[in-house]
Amino acid sequence: MLEIRCRYETTYTVLELEGEVCLLSVPVLRDCVDSLVDIGQVRLVIDLAEVTLLTAAAVNLFVSVAARLEALGGSLLVRRASGLPATVLELTGLDPRSVVTSAPPPA
Repeated sequence: MLEIRCRYETTYTVLELEGEVCLLSVPVLRDCVDSLVDIGQVRLVIDLAEVTLLTAAAVNLFVSVAARLEALGGSLLVRRASGLPATVLELTGLDPRSVVTSAPPPA
């Protein structure tokens, strides 16, 4: 099960995820992201601090969302992964400077 909390900051929107980001929950996360983009939110931060499971479906979503946001002049920052989710991200070979980082949110 995945819980998504959305928090609007001055120049970006934070999605705090809790639980499992897997094949069953990725469509829910995709719908959430689509809704945000539809209202003009193109600078997104996905916080994985409370995620216990991250699958390839989630990684694929992060990559496609990052490309979509970049095309719209925005950005995606995926942060605070630990444990198994961090291992999954490391194994995918994602560039930690562009999609996955522990840096602060964009200004």
